[in-house]
Amino acid sequence: MKEKSKSIAVLDREGGLSQSEFLDLSNRNNLFTNVSISCLQAVRELQFSGRFDEAQVIIEKVVGDTNSQSEKLIGFILLSELLNKWGSCMPSYTIDVMERASFYADQAVALCEDMISNHMASEFNDINEILCSALYWKSLNLASVGRLGGCERWSTKIAFEEAEKTFFHMSAIWKSSRNNDLRHIQGSKSFVKGVILFCRAIAVEKGYLQSSDCDGKTSDVLKKESLAQFKSAYESFFSIYGSLHNQTVKAITMICVCCKMCGDRVEALRWSEEEVKARIKLHGEWHPRTKMAKENLQELKGGIEDTTSVLEDVDDLSAQDFPAERMTLEIDPFKLEDVETLTSAMRMFADMGLVERFNIPRHNLARFVLAVKNSYFDVNPFHNWRHAWSVSLASFKIMTETSASRLLHPTEKIATLITCLCHDVYHPGVNSDFLIKSAAPMALEFPAPNVLEHMHWNSTKKLLQASCDCDILLNASEDEKQTVLDLVHEGIMATDMHTHQRVVDGLSRRIEAAEGKKAMNVASPAEAAYDANEPEDRRELMRAIVHASDLSGQSLPKEVAYTFGRGVLEEFHNQSMRERMESLPETAFMKGLHEPLAQAKAQLGFLHYVLQPLWKRISTLFPELEAQYHRVVERLEEIDFENLESWPGRHDGLKI
Repeated sequence: MKEKSKSIAVLDREGGLSQSEFLDLSNRNNLFTNVSISCLQAVRELQFSGRFDEAQVIIEKVVGDTNSQSEKLIGFILLSELLNKWGSCMPSYTIDVMERASFYADQAVALCEDMISNHMASEFNDINEILCSALYWKSLNLASVGRLGGCERWSTKIAFEEAEKTFFHMSAIWKSSRNNDLRHIQGSKSFVKGVILFCRAIAVEKGYLQSSDCDGKTSDVLKKESLAQFKSAYESFFSIYGSLHNQTVKAITMICVCCKMCGDRVEALRWSEEEVKARIKLHGEWHPRTKMAKENLQELKGGIEDTTSVLEDVDDLSAQDFPAERMTLEIDPFKLEDVETLTSAMRMFADMGLVERFNIPRHNLARFVLAVKNSYFDVNPFHNWRHAWSVSLASFKIMTETSASRLLHPTEKIATLITCLCHDVYHPGVNSDFLIKSAAPMALEFPAPNVLEHMHWNSTKKLLQASCDCDILLNASEDEKQTVLDLVHEGIMATDMHTHQRVVDGLSRRIEAAEGKKAMNVASPAEAAYDANEPEDRRELMRAIVHASDLSGQSLPKEVAYTFGRGVLEEFHNQSMRERMESLPETAFMKGLHEPLAQAKAQLGFLHYVLQPLWKRISTLFPELEAQYHRVVERLEEIDFENLESWPGRHDGLKI
């Protein structure tokens, strides 16, 4: 750009990129994160070994060691939630566990109310939402105490009375609140009411309560009433979140349980199938609740053949089915048929000579690309198969049409292609920080700041196992395969946005090195900057190609760029809404994206402060990419805060 636009000047005056936590790793440590990670580590022990006492000691130490009332409060809420959530997965799920869960929820409520009365809640955006979260878990946990026959602290009758009183307290706060989606409130109320009715039904059935304690209702009547509440909760949650959300899946689980207990096997089977599909997509095959859901489904099916995971027939797929002349960055990935994305991905391997070099059987390659495609969720507005395919095409073009083709060895080339195809497999549509602060199952499995990248790598590694029929490295030597896997791991970790500045700084240093070798008559800037005989040089170049390809959406034809841009805005907006609904710390750069000005600031900031420096450096080293860099600049220059009506990249469909 010849001079700074007025809109960029506005961003500069406001402090530049307003997405600091998007790029700065240090910003991951917020009020919730330290407590969350400690609790997650403890609950992982609870999940896999059932050592509840040890988990309690670890978490209590975290809460006991802090002087912050806010951290104590969040710690208590996490304890009450996680003991409930994970305790239900364990064979040792007992009254002792639920008594502890209820105790921690009770402590959270008391502490929260004390903070409100003493005006100590300034750290929270809405302390009433935090209180409602504590009340929510207290009501659920006490109902479970009643279902299990009561305990020393709360008898069966008192547990249910306290659960009902807590429920009405929570409902009263929600009724006076103006900051919530009414559908979320109604869904949560219906779910809690359903749990209380369900637990009462079990307590009556087991003789812990008399029908007279439940207005004369029998266990069967209470079960039917609870089923109606769970269906109401499902409808509310589905209307807000769709099927792939923990709240929706919890309702599905309880509907299935109630249908089964009411003797409606057909309906139980239908809902059980929905639960299995959703839990596999949300939590993965490794999660205990997924395993439980699959076991319940098989029990319901009896001798019926399992047809829940039919693999498409790929025997006829061939790389030659996709014309070579269509392998261009001008192609619109959203207009391709699914089969075209598969055959074109196969063509990338073939045209780079990787099929021949690594002796990849066509069957395995076809199975691999299909398995990768099926590992992405179409419901994600951005992190879906079309994004992965586009990223892979960008890396393919860089590695075939620039001097990178001469610098990288076959191991780096195949690792780059695998990385780009797989770098977002099973992406849940939210970022790692959300998974950590919401105590998501995925964060339990991969307890690290970059949860997603560890999950993507773990899932990719499984696709390339020797026993898998989609292993495309089966004919490589053991050492060569390990080298490729190491490079893929490194490449996937490089897609974490917190590595961005390191990549940009590395490119700057390489450009300086190339400038110093101008007089040496080197074939290209990149060949002056990188030494093809140095493994570390090739690895650094590979990381840069992967990162640039991952961020190539805005370098593509404008309609494709707009589609990708809207997808990102929608995913961020959806996460922000979930944070708000679930009383989690809100991510600053995702807030308010239903407003065109907020969308424009987010997009312009990303283009100017992130993409433009990256693509300027990439195109300096690889002049063949100048057209892509100029497209990034075009997308940047067309955003005018004073004339947003003319900006075609805005998303008019985001609502609160």
